[in-house]
Amino acid sequence: MTREFADIGAFLKFMAGATVKIDNAVYLGLHAAGQIVQEEAHSELGHYQDRAGPFPEWPELTDQTKRARVEHGWTENDPLLRSGALADHIELSVSGHRAAVGVPSETVGDGTSADPIRDIGDIAVDMELGTARIPPRSFLGRAWFVKGPEASEAAAWPVVAALAGLPIKVSAAVRERAAADSVYDIPF
Repeated sequence: MTREFADIGAFLKFMAGATVKIDNAVYLGLHAAGQIVQEEAHSELGHYQDRAGPFPEWPELTDQTKRARVEHGWTENDPLLRSGALADHIELSVSGHRAAVGVPSETVGDGTSADPIRDIGDIAVDMELGTARIPPRSFLGRAWFVKGPEASEAAAWPVVAALAGLPIKVSAAVRERAAADSVYDIPF
């Protein structure tokens, strides 16, 4: 569809009316893109991941780690998935022209030896980057890398539609979540 304008005034009038639509489209597009990445990050937990770009393959858990997991009542061999707290805290936030998927700093656990109090955001950083004794198992950066092209397309199409004067098409789930989203500052 080609749009033609009689003069610069008509174009400027169109653009003034499109500003609100474009802002809404940017928000919806970023939300859709972030949701794609969030779902990928969530799906990676509990499953060994192959190398993806700069993110190395996840190494097998050590026998010692497997034994400790079983002793605490967790499954033996589901990397980055023990109590489910890490998966439960992968959040999406959209602010301005940025979308972020991450794990905010939050204290979790009940303080028992089986579930000590710890900061889930710190745990995510340790898993993402590795420590002196734990190899890196990136699930956030890897998710952005793996889903980047799909997420970019999801972010762009609502804006293209708004510029073309077409209806903005995003899933009902994205619209519902975006409408309910009250977080405007990225918490991590």
